[in-house]
Amino acid sequence: MGKRRNSMPKIGRFEVKEKLGAGNQGTVYRCIDSELHRSVAIKLLDRQMSGVSNSVDSLLSEARAISQIQHPNIVSLFDVGHDKKRPYLVFEYVKGELLSDRMKRNKLTLQESLDILVGILSGIDQVHRKGIVHRDLKPANIILNGEGTPKIMDFGIARIITGTSNPDVELTGTPRYMAPEYIVEGKVSPQADVFALGAIFYELLTGRVAFDAPDQQTLLKHIRDSAVVNPSELNSEIGQPLDAIVQKALEKEPDQRFSNAGEMLVAISEYRKSDDENTGLATKGTVDFLLRRMQHKSDFPVLSESIRTLNRLTASNDKGMDQLASIIIRDFALASKILKVVNSAYYSHFAGRIGTISRAIVVLGIQTIRSIAASLIFFEHLHNKTQVVKLKNEIAAAIFSATLARQAAEDAELEHVEEGFLCGMLHTLGKILVTYYLNDESEEILRLVKMESIPQAKAEQRVLGMSFQDVGVAIAEQWNFPSTITHGMVKVDPASPGELKKSDVKLRLIANFANEATRIIGESSDGGEPQIRQLIKRYRRGLAISEKRFEKMVEEARREFVELSGSLGSHASNNPFMERLSRPSKPDTSHVAKGKSVKHDITTTLALEQAANLPPSESLITEAAPDDPAINAEIVLTEGLQEVTGMLLDDETNVVQIFNVVLETIYRALAFRRVVLCLQDRATNQMKGKLGFGADIDNFLPRFNFPKQYSADVFHAALKNGVDLAISNAHDEKIQADLPEWYKQISNAGSFLIFPLVIKQRPLGLIYADHSQPNGVVLTAKQLNLIKTLRNQVILAFRARM
Repeated sequence: MGKRRNSMPKIGRFEVKEKLGAGNQGTVYRCIDSELHRSVAIKLLDRQMSGVSNSVDSLLSEARAISQIQHPNIVSLFDVGHDKKRPYLVFEYVKGELLSDRMKRNKLTLQESLDILVGILSGIDQVHRKGIVHRDLKPANIILNGEGTPKIMDFGIARIITGTSNPDVELTGTPRYMAPEYIVEGKVSPQADVFALGAIFYELLTGRVAFDAPDQQTLLKHIRDSAVVNPSELNSEIGQPLDAIVQKALEKEPDQRFSNAGEMLVAISEYRKSDDENTGLATKGTVDFLLRRMQHKSDFPVLSESIRTLNRLTASNDKGMDQLASIIIRDFALASKILKVVNSAYYSHFAGRIGTISRAIVVLGIQTIRSIAASLIFFEHLHNKTQVVKLKNEIAAAIFSATLARQAAEDAELEHVEEGFLCGMLHTLGKILVTYYLNDESEEILRLVKMESIPQAKAEQRVLGMSFQDVGVAIAEQWNFPSTITHGMVKVDPASPGELKKSDVKLRLIANFANEATRIIGESSDGGEPQIRQLIKRYRRGLAISEKRFEKMVEEARREFVELSGSLGSHASNNPFMERLSRPSKPDTSHVAKGKSVKHDITTTLALEQAANLPPSESLITEAAPDDPAINAEIVLTEGLQEVTGMLLDDETNVVQIFNVVLETIYRALAFRRVVLCLQDRATNQMKGKLGFGADIDNFLPRFNFPKQYSADVFHAALKNGVDLAISNAHDEKIQADLPEWYKQISNAGSFLIFPLVIKQRPLGLIYADHSQPNGVVLTAKQLNLIKTLRNQVILAFRARM
């Protein structure tokens, strides 16, 4: 048998695997080094290529100088050789994307452009320090590796510059990036590379080539004679400092340019340092000014502290649930609004009848209630404080965007759909705050856009020193929103959103999509169907939403939007924008049969009540105020009792959840100052405050602590005898004698009640409720019996778990 012929083509000892590309100097191949067993890139130069010495020795001399440069931004030159009278260069093989292809794919951000340019300048700086000029710098000769690091390729026509270097007789390189003096005189110098770097930078910043023409001769004439327009005229993110750097690099006279890449690198580095400092100062100055203006408004401190506190309570455990309920319940009006929302048609078909915030948290989950609370707190403080239509529309759009973003988050099967709600709601936070608190600045931005045709982003930057987006993110951070949410507030290009597996990238897409869709729906009298189709198409890469699915999402979002905006007392009448957002949906009962598809967080209990058990829709959610006990206190107590009874029949309900509902019911019904559950701690033989609602409860609870061992005071008397006590005037001298010292140190209540928890004559603890004024606790016989029955439910819960 004869020997098998090896048909694999070779260049020297290198086996050719594939052709990577070709240019006017030669062809590049991916090859395998048969000796070192590694991939390399070989450029096989054309026999007659101008600019290449006929002498292999001359080529080797320059190649040796280049091969000594080892830099992370330079593709290393390994070897040089000669194959069939054609010289070739052996380079490091880099797998990645050419910068020219990357720029065609989508526009780079300013920071991405600067990062890439700094990498290129760093590499060429090292080349210039060795006395070498690349001579063919262009985006097609720069490759971005897998990490996005730029690496400069193709030193095939590089020249070592000496004092006696002769000019080129024939022009070599790519015309679009040639320097004027090279075109006219063939002069090779580091400044010629700087000119090419300036042209590349221009392209990075604007997405357009610096010089263009229908033919080569006209192109070369433009380079010699024509100036380029400032990049800032094509990119609103760019200011005068970057314009100056680009124009200096593209000066027609070489001695007016940067002398080399290192000098240009210094200029860019100083710009970035100065820009960071100025941006920091501008950002800090604007945000500080905004915060000061907000502090002058009486609503902001309450708004800020409420949202900040809500955001601290992110732990999905019983303690977090207790604290969240306590925070919400302190604001009686807010609690009533939330209960109105969670008992609305949107939620009631899967949540059942809910009478307390504590129960709402258990059934709907801490994240859902936090989202509803945050939206109501925020918009309650802003919405009713102004009659400015544009602001009301912005707020309405934010609410609708939040509800639509929640639907999109469910569709994308995100782990925490409520993050979508918050990102959608807060996406335009900066614009809303500037409109409300800095109205003069808001009007000036509007004037610049309309009257002077200045791009929106540039107008915001000019007036505020930062964008609306930056303002919103800064305030959201002040309010303790987590980074997942603040990252989701940032604008994104749906064509290049980033790594779609990352939750913050997906949230960002959802928030942007929801806000754009909301604008189209609210501003289009015909529904904006063509625009919606285009929108869905633009976002198809990251959000696989069909037009049919989008229609269903909008219907669900509208239902929730009507409930939320209705809880704020906001109505769509005489407001075309809101009317379009709340336009009646087509009848759709599918959600009643199937249940709402919600990806619950860890705190959710799926013990759903049957729809048949729901009370009539006209049932009241009563409101109470601390100094005005609810007229319908008996209704609140009765509803709470019914809720606790249902919870006792649910094996998944734990005693802490029952305790919370009992305490909250008592607290809300009669506007007590504080309600506390005190239980025996066997380890310390103490009676300790465990749960509670009311004023300064976090500090009060740990101090509500006394020995179980009997002493002559009202607390021990109630426990020992198992009797309920009502102290109408705690300031009376006779009563003061029966109050223990520990209690006098922590409370100055005017009146209070004690309901002991006793099983088989063994005291387990007590329920304590107080009022700030003497004779402040006034109960009817029926109210007292209902409270006693609630106390007995707590005892039943103990017995069932013993």
